Amino acid sequence: MKLIAACDEHDLAAFLANLARVVPLADAEVLFAHVMDTVHEADWRRMAEHHWLGRHSAPREHDGVREAETLAAKEILEEALALSRDWPVASRRTVSPLGNPERDLVRLALTEQADLLAVGQNRVELGPHAVGRSARFVIDHAPCSVLLVRTEPIRAAAADLLGHGLDGLKQERGRT
Repeated sequence: MKLIAACDEHDLAAFLANLARVVPLADAEVLFAHVMDTVHEADWRRMAEHHWLGRHSAPREHDGVREAETLAAKEILEEALALSRDWPVASRRTVSPLGNPERDLVRLALTEQADLLAVGQNRVELGPHAVGRSARFVIDHAPCSVLLVRTEPIRAAAADLLGHGLDGLKQERGRT
């Protein structure tokens, strides 16, 4: 099985632990991916043209942001490799392309001929807005199965909601 795990800065340890718990990893080929977002490059250029960041500071500031993003991506992917070192997989590798995160994850799933693309749920809410824009795009457009991996805060929110909802239902029916 070819698995792509979309890694970001949101609770990577919980994401990978839950992923390992629900996916059979024996002999899997795992690709840890972190896409560095370049969607806002045009905004930087516009600010530079209008000198909103001060004369000649926009390119310098942009370079600093890009360096920080590159370092963060490297750290995220190194952490993913470290956290998965005991997984019984055939291979583990990393990739950190520049681009639009949701589109590039779908493109990566297509080019890698992935069987499964795992994405995390970072929002601690339930209902129709529980899945963010990027995850929704990946779910709707990926050429393979997509696994939405939830973490403990989301499970706790669900338990609270269900507990509250069940108590209210019992009271409405006259039961305690």
